[in-house]
Amino acid sequence: RKCQLKYRGRASLYLEKKTGVLTYSTKWVPVQSDANNDVETVSSRIKGVWRVFVKCGENLANRDFIGKSDPYCVVKVASSDGWHSFEQVTATKYNDLNPVWDEYFDFPIVVNSNSLEEVL
Repeated sequence: RKCQLKYRGRASLYLEKKTGVLTYSTKWVPVQSDANNDVETVSSRIKGVWRVFVKCGENLANRDFIGKSDPYCVVKVASSDGWHSFEQVTATKYNDLNPVWDEYFDFPIVVNSNSLEEVL
């Protein structure tokens, strides 16, 4: 997948309408705990993970006044009720407006958000 990046903040005054592109993918990976790979018999509280692959950025705007920008990507997910959120960050690529990250991030999803309360 690719998405257009739009810049905000005080540096955006100098960028006019320049946008960049972020290439990424997402994949659902169920947790499998037994030898038969039968997902329905999993006793773990984790149902699976959303695996996010951040590939690269293209034509990013230069937000530095001296040299080139040092881009990084923040991947943030939140629960539907807004109570839980997770954030992971790629490595910083120094002086690069076309960074290649090739980084994977896993975000766990629990079977039932109330399962801890049910155990207690």
